[in-house]
Amino acid sequence: MTAQGRDLPNPSFPAAHGPRVSAVMANRNGASHIAAAVRSVLRQSLSDLELIVVDDASTDDSVSRIETLAREDARILLLRSETGGGPGAARNRALDIARGDWIAVIDADDLFHPRRLERLVGLAEERGVPVIADDLIHFSTDGPAPPRRLLGKAELQGPEEVSLAGLLAPVFAGGPNHLGYVKPVIRRSVLTDLRYRADLRVGEDFDLLLRLAVAGHDLTVVPEAWYLYRRHAASVSHRLEPDAAAAMVRAMEELAAGLAPLPPDLAGLFGARIARMSRTARREAAVAALKRRDAADFAARLFRDPAAAASALKTAALTLTRSRRPAASAPSDLVLVAPGAEAQPLPRSWRSMTLSPVGEMGPDERARLAAAAADPSCTVYLLGDAGVDIEGFLPEPGRALRYAAPTTPLVHVRTTAYRRPDALRRALEGLRAQTVSDWVCDVYDDDPDRSGKGVVEALGDPRIRYTANSPRRFASRNLDRCFSRFNPHGAEYFCVLEDDNQVLPTFFEENIRICETRGVEIVLRNQFVEHDAGTAQARLGRSGLLDAKFVEGLYPAETFRLSVLADMGVSNGGLFWSRRAASDLEIGMECSATIQEYLRTVAIRESVWVAMEPLAVWAENGADTGRDLGETAGWFLRELKLKRSVQHLQRHVWATASDEARAAFLEGSAFGYPETMRATGLVKSLCRIDGRGALGPREMARLALRGAAIHLLGRPMSGLDRFLAART
Repeated sequence: MTAQGRDLPNPSFPAAHGPRVSAVMANRNGASHIAAAVRSVLRQSLSDLELIVVDDASTDDSVSRIETLAREDARILLLRSETGGGPGAARNRALDIARGDWIAVIDADDLFHPRRLERLVGLAEERGVPVIADDLIHFSTDGPAPPRRLLGKAELQGPEEVSLAGLLAPVFAGGPNHLGYVKPVIRRSVLTDLRYRADLRVGEDFDLLLRLAVAGHDLTVVPEAWYLYRRHAASVSHRLEPDAAAAMVRAMEELAAGLAPLPPDLAGLFGARIARMSRTARREAAVAALKRRDAADFAARLFRDPAAAASALKTAALTLTRSRRPAASAPSDLVLVAPGAEAQPLPRSWRSMTLSPVGEMGPDERARLAAAAADPSCTVYLLGDAGVDIEGFLPEPGRALRYAAPTTPLVHVRTTAYRRPDALRRALEGLRAQTVSDWVCDVYDDDPDRSGKGVVEALGDPRIRYTANSPRRFASRNLDRCFSRFNPHGAEYFCVLEDDNQVLPTFFEENIRICETRGVEIVLRNQFVEHDAGTAQARLGRSGLLDAKFVEGLYPAETFRLSVLADMGVSNGGLFWSRRAASDLEIGMECSATIQEYLRTVAIRESVWVAMEPLAVWAENGADTGRDLGETAGWFLRELKLKRSVQHLQRHVWATASDEARAAFLEGSAFGYPETMRATGLVKSLCRIDGRGALGPREMARLALRGAAIHLLGRPMSGLDRFLAART
């Protein structure tokens, strides 16, 4: 419902009966977050409410977003202003037409916990108080941020009434006084003609609280935290412009003058508060001069007020230090374990947080939960049923991936995707054609445009679940997560299906049969090769990827590792393993997807059955290798590091192999590699320089020189020796 340039009552409520609460929201260019803020009000357990949104001449598409939401819920009333008057003026328009018994203010980028109004209004009515507020939980969806509460250092044991003197004091409940930032719930009848000062762009909430206290309506503060305060780059409340700071000083001076003569204690508190605010205003003016690079203005301020100028320099230095902080760490995974849920063993790079029932969850735990769940570098999983009380502290509850399959699947497929919707559709259709239908598939889409989402939704198969990576993981991290030990579905078997690869209908059935009849936990399955994949010339080859490399049968781990001397060993799409596998197939270190396959081969600690019948398809497509780690190094440096790392790995495998394993590799009894291929690997890695007669002197010299150049010029990837020591 919209009112353009006029103030109308909300006809959703009869004239004789208004809502219990009027929520008031001022908006200016808040399109990024306003939908979440609005929905957090509408989902309140106290549903007898109206939401009055006043748009302050926005130039983005926030108005159209509010209008869309208003068509879905008649409790929303939108007022629009042609010119920007500031948050105070916008809220005053809402107060003039509000009909609720209580007024609740929310900023257009913040969130209410679903039970906030129920709790605060209930407590206020129970205690007979006119103004009540709770603590604020800070969170950021721009990047990782430590857990923080507004009143984190206050020692509140229960509700505490705060008078005018308490609002002005520098200390509250043993901690710094930050009460100017709380978002109160106010009984409408006590406001009478009290309104926000329209000339205040910052600090208007605190000014209203002071004038309410002057009128005899003290603030009651409760220790619970039900308000989620978003900190982001465009936020106004944590930035203070010089004009806004000066306006706050004027408002405080005018309030004190209107109360004259003041008792000595209040006069002292007002004087101290005005002095602190004046210092802040002078500092911000000096900071503004620095930002403008106005040396003359800053020099004049330095002469008039050295302390303010020094404070400005300190602020500027701190800002510069923050801007030079290292980039955020690599994406991680966080598992939230709901009360009563069974914890899972997690991969080494993952974190878990066991949640208390909401009645036992203190403010600090709530802040830790909100900060961790809001971190955009995390993929958040929710194990068990947390319920609305706990999920209300997740700034983006829909972002938490749920694993509540109605039945335990036999096979868990992990699928990586990146901007190949047609290939992804083909891969998923291959899954749906499996002769074993008891499976579940998680699609991890690394495309910021989420091109895979439409594919999954169009298929409409509940066994296929979609996850958008945020931020991007790039090919190597996205693939590596698919080999983790984390088993959220309780599956028996696992495999990885990249979006451009395929599995034939009996892939699951035959691999499971081998595991059960041969008593093995890992199968390496042969794959057909699709040449020129993704082009009009794509064609399926007749031979398999493992042909002339392996033979059908059981390979002890020590022998299997030697395959890296002639080739890369495993192919990600050919691996099929059980939950009982002892090997940790997740690499867990920064490296390209290519070297991951070498490392995965070496990391296998148990016998592997190599199945030579091709029942999958590997796409010959190197188009996306440059997005492995999102790195900017040139091709030559990347290749040199890769080849030096592979050489280091090969030399380690050869040096630690037994005589029996070496003989099996050299004589060809266990492998199908041509003798020239085995000899080439040994010479190029500098393990043996005799060529075993398979190579001519010139070719052997060329390979040895090439290996020596790689050894001298290249550097192995960081952490490789630690990996080999831990895994082999």
